[in-house]
Amino acid sequence: MKSLLTLVVLIMSISSCEESSDRNNPKSATVMPDQRTSSGPIDIALIREFEENIRLPGRASDIGQYDRYYHVDGGYLEAVFHRRSESGGGIFFVGDSNELPRILDGGCAVINVRGSIDEPEAARVLCNGVA
Repeated sequence: MKSLLTLVVLIMSISSCEESSDRNNPKSATVMPDQRTSSGPIDIALIREFEENIRLPGRASDIGQYDRYYHVDGGYLEAVFHRRSESGGGIFFVGDSNELPRILDGGCAVINVRGSIDEPEAARVLCNGVA
């Protein structure tokens, strides 16, 4: 019963952290709980700025085709981008880096990102291998 309750709480917390339905207006998004840099809380506008400045691998699709899962702790960002065959394009926050999706293959359908949220151009951005 406890594991079912934990799963329900996890799903509810991820759902409540999705970006606002107005993707073109990041100011309408709320602050993400428990996600902070050294200078303050994380919000959608900060993530959008990061996304505008990272360099995706040449074989990657447009960033809008990926569901993007983020964990930020003290300015260090870990993310997994997962391209979906359907619409995709959501932004999700997880409370712990262990909650990020773990996908072991998929080529550029799965992109792993690590680095400073303040220096997106220096982030390590790699496609997965292919099984």
